This record gives sequence, structure tokens and C-alpha cells, in this order.
Amino acid sequence: MKKLVIGIIIIIVVALLGTMIFFLTKNDENIENINDDLSNIENKIIIENATKIICKNIYEENASQKEDLYNIINQDKINKIIELLENQELNKLYENTSEENYIEIKIYNNEEEKQLTIYENNSIKLSETEYQANSELYKNLISILNPTYYLHNSDLELPSEEKCVTMQEKALSGLSENERKEINTKLRNAHTTMEFLLINGTKNLKQSNSIYWNLYNEAEIITEPTGEELEFSKDSCFRTVANNIIDIANIIKDEETKEIFNSIYEKLNKAMENKDIAELFEIHKQIHDFDYWIINYPAYFDDAPAPDWEGIETYFGTKM
Repeated sequence: MKKLVIGIIIIIVVALLGTMIFFLTKNDENIENINDDLSNIENKIIIENATKIICKNIYEENASQKEDLYNIINQDKINKIIELLENQELNKLYENTSEENYIEIKIYNNEEEKQLTIYENNSIKLSETEYQANSELYKNLISILNPTYYLHNSDLELPSEEKCVTMQEKALSGLSENERKEINTKLRNAHTTMEFLLINGTKNLKQSNSIYWNLYNEAEIITEPTGEELEFSKDSCFRTVANNIIDIANIIKDEETKEIFNSIYEKLNKAMENKDIAELFEIHKQIHDFDYWIINYPAYFDDAPAPDWEGIETYFGTKM
């Protein structure tokens, strides 16, 4: 009898424990689901019906603080900024950011104003809380705020074969076959390197205080705001382009052509020194035309670059 009673008690205790475990497990699952829902709300920026955005870009340049103010009412640009912000995955930070370069943003719709700050290390301050965002947020926002540059944007009529051949004969007059080949190769290298750097680097170079200028100008190793080190080959920087251009100038015998290439070299050095992305695009136009329509006419590709690089049907109007 005693054993029977003990058995019944054990069964009851086991049943009670099982019930308690079941309810505790369900409760944990419910709490976890609630937390997931809250997380899904908190780790996204949601902006509706924006009609105006004001951005204040604050940055250090030459040991002084500068500000650029952007009052944005163009709906296409507003939409690009909103899309960029809404695509961020936010992770809460537990240490305050101390960045010298940042962008204060005010977003307006018809009823309210939303404020946030984006720092160069890609953290976001939103409602007094800081979050880590995607790795290129700051650079992408700078790129949207500043002018858009096009590599092959020209509606000029292409030059005739007769005109191209005449300019080519003048530019290459008095040169041996080996000298012509050397110029052909150096100009093609200068052109493709220039296009590679402008296509891949423009969004990093729209501000003259950008640390990326050291990388693109001279292939110096830099440390990004995110802590990552970046390095280019010494053959892939604007200095390499400049070296090829001055080599061409030193080989050329036609005085007018020599003067043009010396001028390109001087302008390129000045653009690098002033960190002037707009001027680099202007310099590219001359290099492009001399490669495709003068010295290396008719244009050819040993290894064809990507189709949007080619600009084979683009002429910027360089004359001799």
C-alpha cells in the first residue's frame, strides 16, 4: 500500500513538472516572438511621404570645420535618399560615436519632421540612440548629395575618317615605328586606368577632404573609417596616368601635340593636388579623344573593357 501511494505521488509530481515546463517554454517563445517583432520595428528606418530634405554636411578640412548645406526638394533625389536610408539594417551601438565628419538630416512631410545624423564610420543617431548601419552609407549619401558625373556624355557628331587621319598624321609626325607603338600603348594604358578610377572611385572623391584621394592619387595605403585597410597597385592610380602622359609628351615631336600633352599633364597634377573630381572628368575627355579619334584611330581593343566603359561612339570635340 505504501509503495502504491509513493508511486501515485511520483506520477503527480512528474505531471505537474511537465505542465510547468510546457507553459514556461511557451512563455519563452512568446517573449522571443515579441522581441523579434520589436527588433524588426527598431532595426529599420521607415519614412513616408517625404516632401523636403535638408542636409547639413559637417566636415574637417585643412584643420578647420566646414559646412555644406543642401535644401532638397527634387522628388527624384528625395526618393534616392529615402531608399538609401530605408535599406539600412540597424544594429544598436553601446558606445557613442565621436566622428569629425557627419551629416545632419531633417526630413519633412506635411505633418512632422524626422531628424537623424549619419557619421563617416556609417553609424546613425536616431532619437538619441546610435546604430551601426551598412558599410557604405556615408559615401553613398555624399554621392547623392553632390553632382552626378557622366563618363561618356556627349551628343557631338563623330569626326570623319579624313579628319581623324589628318590629325593622327600631324600628332605622330617624325616618329619611328617603335616610338609610335610606345605612344599607342602608353595612351591606351592612361585612358583605361583613368576610366577604371573614375568609374569605381567617383563616389569616394566627391569631397576634397576625402581620405580616398590619397589612395586614388598615389596608391597610398589608407585606413577607412570602418577600420579596414585599402591598398591599390602602383599601376592603378592617377599618378600612373600622369606618368604615361608626360612620357608621351617627351616622345612626341610635333610641337602643338607636345604642348597639348604637357598641358594635360599640368592640369592632371593640379586636379590631383586640388582634389577636384570635376576637373578629372574634363581631363578624361581629352585623353579619350586622343586615344580613340587621333593617335590610336581607328579605336581597337586588345582586351575589350566592359561595354559601358568603351565610349566608342563618343566624341568630346578635341581638335588640333
